[in-house]
Amino acid sequence: MKENWIDQMKDDVVLLHQHQVRFPRFPYEEYKNRVSRARDLMGKYGVDALLLFAPENIFYYTGFKKENFAIEKRWRRGVILPKNGEMIMLTGNEVFFNATVTSWVRDIRAWGGPVELGRPQNFVEGFVQLIKDVDLHHKVLGMEIWNESSAIQVELTYFEFGQLREALAEAKIVDAGNLIWEQRMMKTPFEIKIIEELASITTRGFNAGLKVVREGATERDIIREMFKVMIDEGLDNEPMHNRISLKGPGHYHAEIMGPHDTILKKGDMLEFEGGPCHKGYWSDVHRIASIGEPPVLERKLHDASLQAEQSAIRVIKPGIRVGDIHRAATEELMSIDPRINVNRCKLAGHGLGLHGHEPPYLVPGGKQADIVLREGMYLAVEVGVFDAPEFRAIGGFSKDNLLVTRDGYQLLTKDIPNHLWVR
Repeated sequence: MKENWIDQMKDDVVLLHQHQVRFPRFPYEEYKNRVSRARDLMGKYGVDALLLFAPENIFYYTGFKKENFAIEKRWRRGVILPKNGEMIMLTGNEVFFNATVTSWVRDIRAWGGPVELGRPQNFVEGFVQLIKDVDLHHKVLGMEIWNESSAIQVELTYFEFGQLREALAEAKIVDAGNLIWEQRMMKTPFEIKIIEELASITTRGFNAGLKVVREGATERDIIREMFKVMIDEGLDNEPMHNRISLKGPGHYHAEIMGPHDTILKKGDMLEFEGGPCHKGYWSDVHRIASIGEPPVLERKLHDASLQAEQSAIRVIKPGIRVGDIHRAATEELMSIDPRINVNRCKLAGHGLGLHGHEPPYLVPGGKQADIVLREGMYLAVEVGVFDAPEFRAIGGFSKDNLLVTRDGYQLLTKDIPNHLWVR
C-alpha cells in the first residue's frame, strides 16, 4: 500500500495526470516565440544554455510567476533553457503543483518534500545533476552574473553560486545579461497590450489621487484613493506589489519616500513618483502638486523640467541613439538657464517592463548611450531640476511613459495633465 502511494506521487506520474496549463500567464504561442528568440540569441552570443534563477526571468521564459515574497532556501527554483533540447524547470516541493498548472514547460521537476519520493533534497545538487543529465556540464553556460549589464535580483546566495561554479568546473560560465536584455528590451505585441492596459489604469488612478490633494488631507488619503480607483479599473497583480512614492513636507530633499500621516496645509507641495504593477509590468510617472499658489522658484524649476522632458521626447523615434535623448534634454536645460542644478544630470530616463528600471538607461555616454532605439521599446523619460542644496521648493521632475513605434512614439501618459497642479 505504501509503495502504491509513493508511486502515485512520483513527479512524472503527477505531470502525466495533472500537467494542464489551466491558468496561463501568456498564450502558448507567446511562450514558443520567446523561447525561439532566446535560442536565436544564444547562437549570436555563442551560448549553449541559459541557467535562470531571477524570478522575473523565469516568469518571462516559462510563465511560472513567483506569487509570494519568500526567499528562504527551500523556495529555490531554476530553469535550464538549452539552445537545443527540452527546457527543464526545477522547483521546490511547495510550488511544484503551481508550476504544473501555470507553466508551459513540459519537463518540470521538484526537489525537497518527502524523502520517499526520491527527489534531491538540496537544490544546487539537484540542479547540477539535471545539467549533467542533459550533457551540458562541459558546455558554454550563460548565467545571470550581471558583470557587464544591468542587474536584477537573483535568488541565490553567494555560497550557493559558489557551489554551482565549483560543481560545473568543466563548463565555461559566461554573463548572460546582455543576451537577456537584448530580448527583454523589445516588447512583444502581447506585452504591449498589457502595457496599454496598465497606462489606462495608471492614468485614472493618478487623476483621482491628484483631485484629493487639498488642505487637511494626508498623504495616505491620497495614495489610498489612487489605488482604490486603480483596483476598480482592473489592476491585476497578486500579491499586491505596487509603488507610488511621495516627496512632501519636511522631506523635499528625500526623493523616494512612502506616504505619511502628515496633514497637508496651505503652501505644502507634493511630488508623486512611480506607478502600479499590472500583470507583472510596471509604470513609472512623476507629477507635482501644490496646495495654494507655489513660490516663483517652484514654477521656474517645474517649467524647466517639463520643457526639457518634452524636448527629449520629441526626438524619440526608431534609429536614434539613447544618448541623443539625454543630449536633447541637457541642451534644453542649458538654454533655459546654465546655472540650473540638474540633480539627475546623469540620467534622463530608463526602460520599463517586468521591473521598474530596465535597460536602456538614457545616459550621455558609455555602452548604454550607444543603444539604438527600436520599435517596441517601453521607456520612462524624466528630467529632474532641483533647488540643491537648500531645497526651498520641491523642484521639478516631469516623467512620462511611452512606447517607441514604427514612426516615432506613443505617449501612454498623455492624459495625466503635466502642468503643476494647484489645489
